[in-house]
Amino acid sequence: MESLFERLNIFILPPLLYLITGLSLSAVTLMKGKKKFETRIFAILCLWFTLLSPVFISHFLFKGNVKLIMVIERSIHALYAFLPWIGIEFIYSITKYRNRTISITTFIASAIISVSTFTDYYINGLWEYPWGYIAKGGIMLQLFGALSFLMIVY
Repeated sequence: MESLFERLNIFILPPLLYLITGLSLSAVTLMKGKKKFETRIFAILCLWFTLLSPVFISHFLFKGNVKLIMVIERSIHALYAFLPWIGIEFIYSITKYRNRTISITTFIASAIISVSTFTDYYINGLWEYPWGYIAKGGIMLQLFGALSFLMIVY
């Protein structure tokens, strides 16, 4: 059996550094920032952007245990699916503009995608590479990508 130290390699550094940076930025924002709504939602946005880092770290720590990695992937993606809605709310808090229809529609779309993360319509397996794993995306993951793209364009 491979020890934990043997599972660690250079490819774990980028998600680890990304996680540390995102958590630090969120913490500094909450501790040093003004107690405003946009400060808090920016901190939440930083946390949400770092949600995938533990997934990539788990690929190294639990290499070979595909079932556990899939549970971790799907659980974190259930939260990550709300990133477009949180992004929209952040932009609205900065611009002081609000389109209630877009906000509610984005939330509902995110919730539907979130529920689908536990099915094969979202992630239906893992591709294995020498540096780790990557999820095999289903149709709902493609819809999540389209929703995220639309949020960026908006």
